[in-house]
Amino acid sequence: MPLFAAFDLLKSEAGRATLQKYFSTYAKIARENHVGMILETVTWRASKDWGKQLGYTPAEIKQINLQSVASLQAIRDEFETEKAKIVISGCIGPRGDGYITGEMMTADEAEQYHAEQIKHFMSPMRIWSRYLP
Repeated sequence: MPLFAAFDLLKSEAGRATLQKYFSTYAKIARENHVGMILETVTWRASKDWGKQLGYTPAEIKQINLQSVASLQAIRDEFETEKAKIVISGCIGPRGDGYITGEMMTADEAEQYHAEQIKHFMSPMRIWSRYLP
């Protein structure tokens, strides 16, 4: 994975199959044991700055974010039951390294920077409402 960016797996059929197998294995275990689980998108570093370093255009990064959510929705549709609910979590960030503390953003800067990726998640994840009272 270049620059530890798992989302790069989404660009190939083999990578998508690997992710499908990985997440489906755990979803099946959850279903068989009647427990819920959280599936998290493989969008660590799927943002403007990291995407640029990895050679992705902003449009491609948006597509990666949407594709990551959609792939998990398909797994949820296949494996979720009334006793084994599946929640999808959208992984955002980091802007910098993520493991080495560098320059810190202000809260306003972080909100502005991460808003783009959050917007990518919001449309396909609008179905969160089914879990709200």
